[in-house]
Amino acid sequence: MRVFVSVPVRGRSDAEVAAEKQAILERVRKAYPGEAAELIDTDIAEFAPMDGDKAGVWYLGKSLELLAAADLACFADGWRDARGCRMERAVCEAYNVPIFPDGKAYEKQCSVVGFVDFYELGEMSGL
Repeated sequence: MRVFVSVPVRGRSDAEVAAEKQAILERVRKAYPGEAAELIDTDIAEFAPMDGDKAGVWYLGKSLELLAAADLACFADGWRDARGCRMERAVCEAYNVPIFPDGKAYEKQCSVVGFVDFYELGEMSGL
């Protein structure tokens, strides 16, 4: 099973992000003991050919290419505060990519909120 982990990265070191991805992967492995869970490497080594918000769109596009190969997606705490994570989540919901219930933010959630609901609630502002 190929696992995509969406983690907010702004203000965090590469080591912190990698440690969080690994911790989430371990939770997936415990939840699916008979499955061989493999972490999709979402580190994008290339630099965007532009600056500003358009660079963010470029990186999101690269991330979505990787998400397309996922059998399961996980979202780390803080995903609601990171617009790239919110977009990845919306894609999972729109295209039926299974989402692993991970992190405190998910446990507080009673049901999955779709992209339209985020938009209507104004949580997508800033995009």
